[in-house]
Amino acid sequence: MSNSRNQLEKLPEPDLLARCIWGEARGESIRGKLAVAHVVLNRVNARSYYGGSIKEVILKPLHFSCFNENDPNLARILCLDSSNPDFAYCRAVADISLLAGNPDPTGGATHYHAAGTRPSWVGSPQMKFLCQIGNHLFYRESLSFRGMLLALASRLFPSRQTGSQNSGANKRNQEQE
Repeated sequence: MSNSRNQLEKLPEPDLLARCIWGEARGESIRGKLAVAHVVLNRVNARSYYGGSIKEVILKPLHFSCFNENDPNLARILCLDSSNPDFAYCRAVADISLLAGNPDPTGGATHYHAAGTRPSWVGSPQMKFLCQIGNHLFYRESLSFRGMLLALASRLFPSRQTGSQNSGANKRNQEQE
């Protein structure tokens, strides 16, 4: 396990969410920042192969590019603190997104990508385009029946492995943002 991963895993989840917002959407409006935060929260709520916590979702390899070991933003993300006004703003957005009843501007998105790029998963019949907010396009993945059963099983039996850990879908989805 890398040193950067160890550092990130020690952070409180709201702080990690703020770093994700900073790394993925610092140039976006508050609505765009909230949208990225809600993608993380929607993945947590899906309780599927994305992970069951903010930390698991954000740190899942290859899902949020700013946390990839080869991403130039990673070193900057590790050094952020509240003296950086952009990071302090992202932390406030993270805190707002975690409030109960905070509306999701994406309508339930589980994926996004920057306008001008086209990841391979965009063409999947399981992906439904929802909206564009700022420089990001947002999508929701429709889980297969098996995926829905695995999500339900992970909610009913949270301490058990549900089998999704080694599925072919998991390998395919590690390529997603």
